Amino acid sequence: MAQEKKSKMAERIKTDPLFFRTRQTMAEFQRAGKAAKLLLDALRPAGFNARDKSLFARLNGQMFNVIKTDAVHKRGERTVADGDMDLIRGFNFNRNGILSSLLFIQPTASIDRVTGIMKVELPSIIPNEAMKAPLNATYFRIACAAAEIDFVAGTFNTVQAITEPLPFNGEPTAAISLSGNVTANSTKWLVLAAGIAFHDETNDGADKFPSGKYNALSVLAVSKPGA
Repeated sequence: MAQEKKSKMAERIKTDPLFFRTRQTMAEFQRAGKAAKLLLDALRPAGFNARDKSLFARLNGQMFNVIKTDAVHKRGERTVADGDMDLIRGFNFNRNGILSSLLFIQPTASIDRVTGIMKVELPSIIPNEAMKAPLNATYFRIACAAAEIDFVAGTFNTVQAITEPLPFNGEPTAAISLSGNVTANSTKWLVLAAGIAFHDETNDGADKFPSGKYNALSVLAVSKPGA
């Protein structure tokens, strides 16, 4: 009886005029979920497995907020592609590893839509003064993911750049410049993210921090098609 009741309610939601708003919201929320998964897949190369248990739910909710800014389509038909993707700028993939809390110097992010060059830069830093690292960390790496995303077609092109393992100590590093080249004059959304990972390498080369618990990934810049 419970199953039958549930089935009838599902059918009613699909057809009953009283549930028109519900159907609109459900359609847009499903669209937000697809966009969230696409963005996760596109930026995963720079993620160092940086994520928390609520990552997808949080990003799904943020994409739903993006959809609600779409002024082109009527309610129920709004899309991420026509929304304000600037809302995901600053989004952190790991709430336990916020990039700005681990790296005290804000990276410089730039997107050149004409050339397709997307770049993340850091000046010379003293790691143990400019970073908050987990206990016993001996090395760190910085990465960026330059993604060209078509939210309509559900496709993406991502170029990753990553540093070699750099010593976590009191010696100044060289300036860091990471870049990825996507399609020049692209007609797609461009998203640039940066991540950081820490390592405690043992004599046998094993990494004591493989889970990503202490790693960070954050969206630094977004560029709208036609901008």
